[in-house]
Amino acid sequence: MKDLINLTQNLNCFEFYPEIEGEEDLSHHYIVEMCTLEILGQLKNYVDYEAYGPDMSMGEARRFSENGYVVRTGDSFNETYMGKDDIPDEYRIFAYPKGEKLSIRDIRKRYQ
Repeated sequence: MKDLINLTQNLNCFEFYPEIEGEEDLSHHYIVEMCTLEILGQLKNYVDYEAYGPDMSMGEARRFSENGYVVRTGDSFNETYMGKDDIPDEYRIFAYPKGEKLSIRDIRKRYQ
C-alpha cells in the first residue's frame, strides 16, 4: 500500500506512451517524433528500427508492458508516506481507541 500511495504522489517522475509496444515502435518514436536522428529521404527505409531503440534508451529506467511504454523522467521520487502514522488526524477516517493491551487470558476472565 505504501508503494502505491507514494507512486500516486510522484506521477511526474514517469512518462507513459500507450502507442509504443516494442523496440521498433520506440525507435520510430525517437527518430520521427523526437527528431533525434536526421535521415535523408530514401535512407529511412534502411534503418534497423528494432536495434536503434535499445541503443538510444540505454541507461534509461524503462519498461514495456502490454499497455505501452513507461520511462522515468529524471525527476526525483519523493517518499511522502512511510506508514499509517504519517496520516494527519484530520485526514483519518476512523481511529481505534488507544487502550491497554490485554492478554487473551485477561479477556477471557472479563467475559466469564
